Amino acid sequence: MKKYVSLLITVICSLLVGGKATAKTCTSTVLLLTQADVSAFDCTHIEGDLKIGSRGPGGWSNIGNIRRLSMLQSLTGSIIMERNEHIRSLEGFENIKRIPGALVLDAQTGLTDLTGLANLEYIGYGLVIVNSHNITSLEGMPKLRQIGDSAATSRARLHIGYNRSLQSLDALSTVHTLPRIIEITRSPLLTHLDGLLNARAVTGGEPGHIYIIQNTNLRNVDGLRNFTAPIMELKINNNPSLENLDGLRHVVYDNSSIRFRTNYFELMGNRNLTSACGATGLWSNVPDNFYTRIYDNTRATNSLAAIKNHCHVCSSYYDGDLVLETQEQVDGLQYCEVSGKLTVVDHPTDPIDSLLGLSGLKKVGGLDVSNNHTLLSLNGLNQLTDITNGSLHVIRNTGLVTTSGLEGLARVSGDVKIQRNSNIIQLNLGTLTSVNKDVSLYLNGNLRSIVFPSLVNIGGSLGIKTNQAATSVAAFRLQAVQGNVYVGYNHKLRHLQGFNRLRTLGNNLLIDSNMNMETIIGFSALKKVPGDLQITNNLSLNNLEGLHNINRIDGDFTLTDNINLEDACAFEELLTHSHRTIGGNTTVANNGENSSSLLDLLTTCWRIP
Repeated sequence: MKKYVSLLITVICSLLVGGKATAKTCTSTVLLLTQADVSAFDCTHIEGDLKIGSRGPGGWSNIGNIRRLSMLQSLTGSIIMERNEHIRSLEGFENIKRIPGALVLDAQTGLTDLTGLANLEYIGYGLVIVNSHNITSLEGMPKLRQIGDSAATSRARLHIGYNRSLQSLDALSTVHTLPRIIEITRSPLLTHLDGLLNARAVTGGEPGHIYIIQNTNLRNVDGLRNFTAPIMELKINNNPSLENLDGLRHVVYDNSSIRFRTNYFELMGNRNLTSACGATGLWSNVPDNFYTRIYDNTRATNSLAAIKNHCHVCSSYYDGDLVLETQEQVDGLQYCEVSGKLTVVDHPTDPIDSLLGLSGLKKVGGLDVSNNHTLLSLNGLNQLTDITNGSLHVIRNTGLVTTSGLEGLARVSGDVKIQRNSNIIQLNLGTLTSVNKDVSLYLNGNLRSIVFPSLVNIGGSLGIKTNQAATSVAAFRLQAVQGNVYVGYNHKLRHLQGFNRLRTLGNNLLIDSNMNMETIIGFSALKKVPGDLQITNNLSLNNLEGLHNINRIDGDFTLTDNINLEDACAFEELLTHSHRTIGGNTTVANNGENSSSLLDLLTTCWRIP
């Protein structure tokens, strides 16, 4: 009896041990070339890549089953599968939720779909599915939300190519974020790209590219209509069924990358392409030396000149104010100039989702784009250079994610208000040089980057307030603001810089309640503040070096409630002779140690050799 009990305990223990893999971290790339390698696999975590299958063109692996890989919980690199003709399913990856690298399926001729990736949510460096001739759909990743990461934008891509049985991309409809590099090539059964409709491009990083090449039955690229990204290369070649490029309405050209010396715009062999007006945001901004190859399309799309002539149908001048409330009205506009204010606002039953109909417009008296809920970008306004006697207002456009389309705007005679656009991510008015009145950027909750690379003069005040996601502000050429400069309640803004050429200020400089602002390193050219200087309630502020050249304040000086500010010696000279250099009251209180009062500040700074 004792012998029987002992044997039973032994069996139970062995079952318990065998039923759960012992945790093991493999500290380098794991290579599985044969079924025997798969059977011997024993990693629960991999610090590196997992490579499965034959290397090089010499042959195919004999791997037919990867269920053994179900013990794998995580990895830090990519999953790369090459030349596996016997693998019929990806079952074995059911515990993988994140792939920090890429998922590459190359020559997986045994697969018909992607069953086995049911828990995959994130792929950092892109999804590549090529040369897998029996895949008919991409079903199998119902939880996938993100492809591409802002840390990997120069390399991350979505590449679907040489898959002759693939019928649609509909299974990617769960994806909300795509990389900036899109390649759809040699997939003859694809008729549309609608599976990408719910995705927007990852923010940040370098401009990307779009290649759509040799897809025999592809009729449109509407699936990319939410792809709001700058690109430096576009190749749409040999798609004989393609009818238009309307899906590229929010794509713009960007040559800021220094990684590539040659940028391309290729449009060839699309013999049914009757309109390229959807790519207005690209071809209207390319420089004269931009490399283009355009031929063997229809008459309207057979050269860059033909495209511009076809799309820029602007024949007259409108005298007075004009309101556009429907997409039909926008699409039918043929004016080159509107003397009064042009207002674009949604009608409740006919929302506006594209401004491409405005592509001939060069001047307006004023421009108000407000309360549009399906408009994603301002592409279509790319030819607009002047707002001659009014203002630019972009307000409460809940779908807007970028100001792309305003890159050609150089002058605004009134004010600029970009406010309450809850989803706008990037603001870049690349050629705007002067604004005669105020510039106010308020309550844009997702706005991360604020860039005015050419702005020289603001005739009124500059206000940057309550843009909770903003991490950078730059106006590198700004020399004069005739009113106030106010920067407040931008809680992710860590460094205030980019104002180093500002020499002239008309009134107050106010920096208030930016909770994570650590340094003020701009404003090095500013010597005089004609009004008040207030730096208050910036809880993380520890450096004021960018203000050290200010030697005169005509109004009040207030430095209070910056609880981590211990070094305020940038103001030593100003405060030492405050009876001559400050025209109003001086208040220094409730800052960090050594700056909690005017006496503490000066005593500390005088001790520093």
